[in-house]
Parts: sequence; structure tokens; C-alpha cells
Amino acid sequence: MKIKDYFAEKRSRVADWYTQDTSAIPLYCKVTDKVLDMIVTLSDPREASLAVVDENNHVVGIVTGRDIVLYMGTHRVIEENLTVDALMTANPKTGTPEMLCIDALKIMIEGRFRNLPIEVDGKFVGILSILAAAKGRLMETMAKNTEAYESLKSLSDGMPEIDIENTTQDAFKLVSDSKAPFVSVKENNEIVDFLMDYDLRRIWLKQQ
Repeated sequence: MKIKDYFAEKRSRVADWYTQDTSAIPLYCKVTDKVLDMIVTLSDPREASLAVVDENNHVVGIVTGRDIVLYMGTHRVIEENLTVDALMTANPKTGTPEMLCIDALKIMIEGRFRNLPIEVDGKFVGILSILAAAKGRLMETMAKNTEAYESLKSLSDGMPEIDIENTTQDAFKLVSDSKAPFVSVKENNEIVDFLMDYDLRRIWLKQQ
């Protein structure tokens, strides 16, 4: 396993933070569904958006409570036969459960929207809110203790160093041969993280 892959495994992923679509919490509707039938669902703060799917359960749009408010602001009334496709944002960006929370957060911030439909193999499975993505990113940041990181950095002089593209086996051998308590991990010649000897020993044992 490459060192960069080991670090990636420790990062917060969408899988742990998105709301899954279930029969108890429906998070999608069809293109041909009537808007009037969706109003009650979209008025619930927990379900402020719905993915719009086609007959293959592929996401083709997203509709929010705000879309309804904007429509009423212009038309004053929701017509009885008005269907979701008239209000939805077509072809929205989607994510996957394997995506990092930080990447999903960037998509929503750059696109200026608050909910990201999640798909697996092109089929809708749930929705990630911008708040949930932010929480996932926050937990990831908190997991990396800044004070401990800076302390290790100050002690890194004379300690073995290894590039992030190397493997964890390479790092284990380096620490074992040098009998150092940790190895500094570099990317583009800058220290970006550290691997402790006990972590590397645990990884090595798992791979045997």
C-alpha cells in the first residue's frame, strides 16, 4: 500500500455522512410527479430537496423548496397539473459514497447549492447536505491534532524522511533500520504528515 493511499483511507468520506434513501425517508421523485404532491415533503426541513430520477433511477434533476417559492413568486399559484420537471434544476452534479467530504463540499460551494445527490453505479442512493459535508470535513480536521503535529515537526530534524509515493512497507523498513520513533512524510519536498513506528508496525502485521 502506498503511503498516500493509507492517508486517504483515514479521511472523511461521503459514505459516513450522506442521508440514504429509504422507504421511511423518500428522497426522490419522478419527473412526471405533480409539484402539489411534493410540497408537504419539501416543506420538511429534513427533506428540503428531492432528487428527480428517471425510470432507471438515474438522477436527472433536483428540486428544492426554494424552487417552489421562486415559482410562486412569479406565478402566484401552483397549477394542479404542474409537474416537477418544470421547476427542477436539470442534470445536477452528483457524488459517490467513496468521495471525500472535502471534494463534495468544494462541488457544492463552487456550484452554490446545498444538496448533492449521491449515486452508485449511476443509480440514486441518497443526498448529502452541505452541512453534513462540512461536519465530515471538520471531524477530519479535528482528528489531526495541530499541536501534536507542530511538536513532531519541530522534532523532525535528523529523523528519517520518505516520499508520500513510497509504500508503507518502505516506511516500516526505514523506521526499523533507523530505530526512529517516527518518519516524516514529504510531498513535493515539503513535510505533510508523519507515520509513527507503532502505526507502521500495526500496518505491517495486518499485511502479513
